[in-house]
Amino acid sequence: MNGIQTSARETCMMCDAPLSGRKDKRFCDDVCRVRHHRTGVQRVLHDVDRVLHRNRSLLRRIRADAAWCSGDPAGCFMWLRRAGYDFNFHTHVAGLHDGRLAVMCYEEGFVVEENGVQVLDRPMIQQPWMEQSVAEPAAVWCDLKRLLKGSASRR
Repeated sequence: MNGIQTSARETCMMCDAPLSGRKDKRFCDDVCRVRHHRTGVQRVLHDVDRVLHRNRSLLRRIRADAAWCSGDPAGCFMWLRRAGYDFNFHTHVAGLHDGRLAVMCYEEGFVVEENGVQVLDRPMIQQPWMEQSVAEPAAVWCDLKRLLKGSASRR
């Protein structure tokens, strides 16, 4: 045998082409290896990351462009909803000094109000050593679900 061993696995994991070369080889070429890597869990992670970055950019845009939003929580909520903000995705929940919870998407965030959301007026960079005062998170999620159901019925 001219130095090339037959693989323990007989065919490529992606295209079922016959394998030759190293014993532990799983793919026939780089195209199949990359294609396999981009499917499954990696694809889900990529999709979630894309939604989080979109949410962050929408929060940044509304914070930078809209002074009207601070006085109109319902309008702010509807603007985010229409712009494509996905309220199911966030990075963490941070406690504010006044005891309210801010739903965060990286350093940008919002507070759920009774009739909408209030976008934080500046980015909040949470350091691991900073103390958090966390209110009751279940109440925040109930309010957010109520807002989402109410906006769906208004469409």
